[in-house]
Amino acid sequence: MHTLRTILLHETHPVEALFTGILVFVLFLAQPSLPLRAVHTGILALMAVLSGKRLKPGYFILFVGGITFFQLLIPRGQVLLELGPFPVTREALLVGLKKGLTLCGLVFLSLFSVRKDLPLPGRLGTYFSRVFGYYAALMSTRDRISLRHPLESLDRILLHTASSLPHSPDAPTTTTPRGRILLGILVLIHTVLTSLGWIIPGI
Repeated sequence: MHTLRTILLHETHPVEALFTGILVFVLFLAQPSLPLRAVHTGILALMAVLSGKRLKPGYFILFVGGITFFQLLIPRGQVLLELGPFPVTREALLVGLKKGLTLCGLVFLSLFSVRKDLPLPGRLGTYFSRVFGYYAALMSTRDRISLRHPLESLDRILLHTASSLPHSPDAPTTTTPRGRILLGILVLIHTVLTSLGWIIPGI
């Protein structure tokens, strides 16, 4: 795991990582199978971790659960079970899970694809590079907002983020053969999953 993270961070150019993310984005959205989309999402989470991002599994589980719950409030299709007056229907459950997994997958993909050392031209590019840097720093902080002192804890987190952000991150000038192979393998994995979803109906 450490070796893969080192290759991804230090041997792949941010622009090539971005284009890899765009290819995976197309493959991910083209996946017709819900179980395989869940596999896609798990792999995207791993890709985000390999790119140096810290994920909070509990947050994303609640996120998928919340979206699914609100979809279940609109009963559609076959009734699977009834919880008192509340029917759990098949179509609403599948739609909720699909939407939740898709949104989580896109978040993971953005964390993988958009790096703070992504070279963007011009003043606007510099601005967005700083924004990406602050976003990455906020995602990786271990501090939490205190419910008893929300303003003080938020101020502490923002100050820590501003002081910890490097002013001129060093981006790899080119992608090494190992880095290109790793990016290619990631695209190949998602290609195989999407192909299976279309080749084997009902999987």
